Amino acid sequence: MNFENPFNYSELATAGLFINRGDLTNILERSIASTENLTIYGQRRVGKSSLVAEAIRRYKVHDKKHIFILVDLSLALSSAEFIDYFCRAINLTIKNKKPLSSRFANLSSFVRSIKPIAKV
Repeated sequence: MNFENPFNYSELATAGLFINRGDLTNILERSIASTENLTIYGQRRVGKSSLVAEAIRRYKVHDKKHIFILVDLSLALSSAEFIDYFCRAINLTIKNKKPLSSRFANLSSFVRSIKPIAKV
């Protein structure tokens, strides 16, 4: 017998593939709305990033004024790489929001000028 796995492990689960996380999504969406700090933890490949992306997608339906920057920092092996990935995500978000690009031009150049310093 040939069974098809309904789960996608290579990318974020979209609304159609996002299954049975309504309560968690609602909690996360309320946390976003109230600007609470929240920690999400779990084993690898269980859908943490998809959960966050779905909560943001649902939140953005009602709130158009906030900008969300999603960045995968799992490959960052140093503070320099962390900052590089983070700055690239900010830059990509700004480029995709053309009307906002002029507003964030100074922010973008400022963030690019940040140099990490490691102290012992």
